[in-house]
Amino acid sequence: MATILALDKDAFHLNLLGFLLRDQGHKVYVTAEPETALQLLKSQLVDLVIVEIALRRFDGIRVCQQIRELHPCMPLMILSELQDEDQIVQGLSTPCSGGPASTERVASWRKTSPSERFR
Repeated sequence: MATILALDKDAFHLNLLGFLLRDQGHKVYVTAEPETALQLLKSQLVDLVIVEIALRRFDGIRVCQQIRELHPCMPLMILSELQDEDQIVQGLSTPCSGGPASTERVASWRKTSPSERFR
């Protein structure tokens, strides 16, 4: 299965997301600290990064940009409690993002192997 990194300011959300993804057979890293996430991306192979853009003390959009600087085609899934579509689009507006993901797109992504996702 996939290796997933989740970044969220809320410990409850991180624990729940980690539990649900591990239950589906994925390897999951969770953190509330962007610096930790960026360091992990430098040392581990990750198939997907899930980012809450409303982070404490950090600009979630800037964190997405830093992820793109490290891995230009890394799939990003943005979570947002802000319901600000422009901010979500801004976070995904990079060369390999493909734009916001629909439910169908996420479901089809889950069905492909990591090697197929990056062709």
